[in-house]
Amino acid sequence: MKQAVIFDMDGLMLDTTLTRQEAERAFLKDFGKTYDRAIATTYQGMRVRDVVATMIAAYQLPLSPSEGERILTQNIVANYAHPALELFPGCKRLVEDLQQSHICTLALASSSPKAAIEAMLKRFELTTAFAVYVSGEEVEHGKPAPDIFLLCVERLHIPPRRFLVLEDAPNGIRAAKKAGMRTIAVSHKMFYTPQDFQGSADVIVSSLEALSPNTIEAEFTRSGKEGPSADSSSQET
Repeated sequence: MKQAVIFDMDGLMLDTTLTRQEAERAFLKDFGKTYDRAIATTYQGMRVRDVVATMIAAYQLPLSPSEGERILTQNIVANYAHPALELFPGCKRLVEDLQQSHICTLALASSSPKAAIEAMLKRFELTTAFAVYVSGEEVEHGKPAPDIFLLCVERLHIPPRRFLVLEDAPNGIRAAKKAGMRTIAVSHKMFYTPQDFQGSADVIVSSLEALSPNTIEAEFTRSGKEGPSADSSSQET
């Protein structure tokens, strides 16, 4: 039976402090505002449109949502050329090992703009690794709504119960569960601790280095026996 693994991007595959966070800091600086981590925690995993809406309200910014989205998108895409930007440990190895194992199809579903996704894939030579990639720009409702994951279902023609989603933010985990998919939360502890995923993610790990084709295959086997579960989770290191 066909099955697929969906990767989130910012915060899961690479450090958002050099992409999203620095872009947000520069965006706020133009209006004389200072980046607030507590506010940022509320919108992690959301698409740019929804991030801007939250920021305008929280910081009382004097601009329209469309103009804010345009400026922040430009900032984010530009930051993918940052020379210090790197994938998190274990990321490329996991993607390449899964690709070579042929146990699943790979997809990428990110709230980031499509141009940012393409810039990341090109920079890290992962363009051929993912069968599909979906941006939050392409759906009506961003995470925590399930739209972005359901679009992966539509494009890959694989039932939701045969998907495994890797996410680093509760908004992403909630979106995947609403889509009927099994989930693994990767807690890098940048914004969220493992406790933030208890009761929502099916599995919690500390980094992508804890995952391999064998552990992914085991989750698919477990999913086939249990089906997606929204009320229990296991924690691994």
